[in-house]
Amino acid sequence: MIQSFWKTIALATLLLAVGCDALDPAPEATITKVGGDPPLEQTGKALYERNCANCHGLDGISVSPDVTQMKGWTSTSAGTFGKLDTTMTQGPSGMPRFDTLDTEARMKIYEYMKTL
Repeated sequence: MIQSFWKTIALATLLLAVGCDALDPAPEATITKVGGDPPLEQTGKALYERNCANCHGLDGISVSPDVTQMKGWTSTSAGTFGKLDTTMTQGPSGMPRFDTLDTEARMKIYEYMKTL
């Protein structure tokens, strides 16, 4: 009787182990990165809205000057960031200086302006 009991337990354990292996494996965990740096255009948009939109408009053309049509500011021309960088840090006539913005922030604004 005791042998029969242990045989039943052994058989049940074996069937349970085999049955568990037959099930679909658990899906692998998906790791989603939270936070991190948003794309340059998104960060640049926020910086543009905070520092430039009051004078140049949210769309870049609402108020003078139209920053979407400035000569030499196309995305393929050489030195375009340099032009914007100089303009922002020196502030031409009628424009305040933005020399408190670091180079990275000015680059983000430039990348966003190319999307306007």
